[in-house]
Amino acid sequence: MLKKQLKISFQKDKQKIKVFITPPSYKVEQELKTTYAAAYRKAIEMGVATRASMLELLRKESVWTDAEEEKLLNKTIEAATFEAELKSAIQDNDKKGQKDFALKLVSLRSDLYELVQIKSLPLEHTAEAISDDVKLDKYIALCTFYEDGKPYFKGHDDFLNRRNEDDIVSIFKAVIEELSKDNIELLRKLPENAWLITNGMMDREGNVKEKELVSLLSVNVDDKQFVKDIEPKIS
Repeated sequence: MLKKQLKISFQKDKQKIKVFITPPSYKVEQELKTTYAAAYRKAIEMGVATRASMLELLRKESVWTDAEEEKLLNKTIEAATFEAELKSAIQDNDKKGQKDFALKLVSLRSDLYELVQIKSLPLEHTAEAISDDVKLDKYIALCTFYEDGKPYFKGHDDFLNRRNEDDIVSIFKAVIEELSKDNIELLRKLPENAWLITNGMMDREGNVKEKELVSLLSVNVDDKQFVKDIEPKIS
């Protein structure tokens, strides 16, 4: 949920509308917990796998085994070693060493991303993930207001009934973009990305500026494009 108020504008019926999405009050937080619990129970009753059972299934089907888990751990340790080497090269003003370790980290981080995706993508369809989606919908329904303080939605059902309308899509995407900012900032602060940005090889949006990097990157950290590609997940 948002930690600070978000203001957005959009066109509706040829009029410019401004709304505010506020952080949840204590009362709303309690209601969201109840909503999550109810959605979780419903998902379980419908036979949706939990996170734990999905991980067990991935192991059973040899999609994610102990070998993959060990590989992920080893690469994580290797990344920590390269981070230390990059920090040391920066302290020693070793330009060549800095670039070498930064590029090694870029390549290694790409491998880690692919491994994490194998494990995490199936978990997006678990009871916990579905319940999170329902909770987010309810949050937007309860915490979106007009400039005069009147609720934008009549309630959760009103939000669900209008979920495909352009204004709802605009609100949803704005919230997702705001929620993603912390993750994007963490990516910018990764030692290799911070070095690449400082040395002009990558901009703050994650777009690389040298061909040498293109083959090393499996994902472009472009938060704006990421948000454009998201479709509302409403249950």
